[in-house]
Amino acid sequence: MANKDYYQILGVNENASSEDIKKAYRSLAKEYHPDAHPGDKESEQRFKEISEAYSVLNDPKKRQQYDQVRRFGYSGARPGDGYQSQGFDFDLSDLFEGSTGGRRRSYRRQSFNLDDFFGFGGIGDLFSQIFEREGGFGQSAHRTQRATDIHANLQVPFETAVKGGKTVFSINKEGKCSRCKGTGSKGGKKPDTCPECHGSGMLSQAQGAFAVNRPCPRCMGKGQIIREACDVCGGTGHVMGEKKYSINIEPGVENGKKLRLKGEGAPGMNGTASGDLILTINVAKHRFFRKEGLDIYCEIPIDKERLKKGTTLKVKTVYGNSVKLNIPADTEPGKTFRLKGMGIKSKNKQGDQYVKVKPA
Repeated sequence: MANKDYYQILGVNENASSEDIKKAYRSLAKEYHPDAHPGDKESEQRFKEISEAYSVLNDPKKRQQYDQVRRFGYSGARPGDGYQSQGFDFDLSDLFEGSTGGRRRSYRRQSFNLDDFFGFGGIGDLFSQIFEREGGFGQSAHRTQRATDIHANLQVPFETAVKGGKTVFSINKEGKCSRCKGTGSKGGKKPDTCPECHGSGMLSQAQGAFAVNRPCPRCMGKGQIIREACDVCGGTGHVMGEKKYSINIEPGVENGKKLRLKGEGAPGMNGTASGDLILTINVAKHRFFRKEGLDIYCEIPIDKERLKKGTTLKVKTVYGNSVKLNIPADTEPGKTFRLKGMGIKSKNKQGDQYVKVKPA
């Protein structure tokens, strides 16, 4: 069990994105779900391995811990490397020091076989128990998985960035399955409480001098079991689909500004709230104007003779009207003129427009 390669189980490489891992899990979970293969122990075991791999690789902290240990290797390590093929030694007093109010407690040195820990639930659960001390040793540390935020770029037309207004866009994201209403159960039936862990999602097992909490193998840490999986989402409760949004853009919005839409990210696991959708604004370029904050910049070509004699120009503004700009005689090419108050209007602030003359 210690030699499990979660990436291989899901059929993805170690650099796979969170989205790739989710896609692989949904496909495999649907294919090997026990309800699709009644009485097939091999499919049931495969489904457990797939769920176990996903529970670790889909959690950033667990995945990081798993990758760290995986990098050292579970077997074939040489003596003195800190790991042995059959187990490793450590002093429990070192482990518990600092968590007992400064009092050093004496524990005898013990040898632990990694196979004892990797029996089910995955290395991420064990190491998060030991190193994070979440919930305390020997106590239930069943945690619902934090939902994932979705990041996306949103291109806003230049005119909308200047004047403000509504912009409509669509993204392809994971959402609640409409067929089962997110329950994962066929017909939307409410899942049953797991009889093994009684809904806690965790089981406690003694390991030497202390107890280790691990996800329940019956429900894979969810605390609930689905008797018959939804034929659309395969029991996950989530499906990919396109969703349309309409949001208000404030006048003068900056390029690179981030907007957060609460609860519009990836759906949470085990009943937790959904993550957020975080949009990064990209203001589209304009063929004539350039925007910097609330100020507007533009360039107008003028022939040398008109620059020498002086002239009057009609200059277009971002609001569609034109204003007169007097160009004095003997104006040097490249000179910039300021049109006060002709920039972007935003709340109580008003930008300016800067006009640069260049030789035609």
